[in-house]
Amino acid sequence: YMNDLMGQPDDYWASTFRFDSCSAPDLASELRMYFYMLLALLFIPAMNLSGMMSSRMDERLSELGVRKTYGATNMRLIGQVLWENLLLTCIGGLLGLLISYLIVLTASDWILTLFDSYTDVEKTPFLSFEMLFNPTVFCASFGLCVLLNLISALIPAIWALRRNIIQSLNSKR
Repeated sequence: YMNDLMGQPDDYWASTFRFDSCSAPDLASELRMYFYMLLALLFIPAMNLSGMMSSRMDERLSELGVRKTYGATNMRLIGQVLWENLLLTCIGGLLGLLISYLIVLTASDWILTLFDSYTDVEKTPFLSFEMLFNPTVFCASFGLCVLLNLISALIPAIWALRRNIIQSLNSKR
């Protein structure tokens, strides 16, 4: 006899994509679908960030023109814009982590009992920051946000620096 186990036994990760026991899951197509959904969800904020950065570059065109006049190269100006955005992103990420930590510390006694119909004073649940914070997930999401922000800043900066010096200097008239 020849038995086909349909790729079983599965790991937990692979078992989440199995819909029935009669066929093996097509992991490649399932992961591709989730990857496309993730790209679509990231595309909308990237376009929003690019629009904001484009308007900010339009406001700074005269500054870029003056710096070009005094000999700054396009790479140096792009580097300055990217470092500014990297600094703001890092400050925002650390501030968000600090605020979430403070919220968990101050509200840990009522977060878990928020939707309970009764509360028992003797059995108050405790929620610590270590229960909610996963360094791997934080670093991965923070790295993705940094990458998205840098790409969203790079494209408008390149478009703004394509203008010649005269157009940049006359942009504030």
